[in-house]
Amino acid sequence: MLRVRLSVVVVAAWIAVSLLPGDLEGQRRRGRSQPGQNTQPWPPISIGLHAGYDDTSKGTILGAQLRAPLLRSARIEFMPSGSVTFANGLKEYQLNLDAVWVLGGRAGGLYLAGGFALRNTIFSPGVGRESKSGGGVALGVRSSPTAGLGTQVELRQIFVDPTFRPRILTLGLNIPLWGRREGPGGPRGSR
Repeated sequence: MLRVRLSVVVVAAWIAVSLLPGDLEGQRRRGRSQPGQNTQPWPPISIGLHAGYDDTSKGTILGAQLRAPLLRSARIEFMPSGSVTFANGLKEYQLNLDAVWVLGGRAGGLYLAGGFALRNTIFSPGVGRESKSGGGVALGVRSSPTAGLGTQVELRQIFVDPTFRPRILTLGLNIPLWGRREGPGGPRGSR
């Protein structure tokens, strides 16, 4: 069943990327600048922390994420994340591997995400701790990845068990790992 779910996610990601406009064409010609080609530097990978509330478990969440742009426009990202929910003396662990579509690309804005989710907790009394996998979707808003310290607000729903579907609201901070920070008019110092 896990292979089927993972295959569906991979096929959906491949279809989504194949439907994108010419951003990918410019990336195939690495290093060869041609008229009209996007010559912006590659957006940086960002790492960050998030905190929030899990409505289903009634607990506080702390976690971390990595945001890796897959296109030069930063419209598509890969975002693995992990978190711990602190609920009534119980720690619940969660891992997400998401494909993210950022509507504003480098400018940030609204984003949609979906992918694989793994949750480790006590799903049923008397059974003990279990890990279950499934899918997850998220809707969020984030600031530009090139603006220095970035922020994000995210609402996430996880589908790992028919009776246990966590709804999570988080606020996150992200820091780019390299690159010059850009302001509204382009890279700082370039005016």
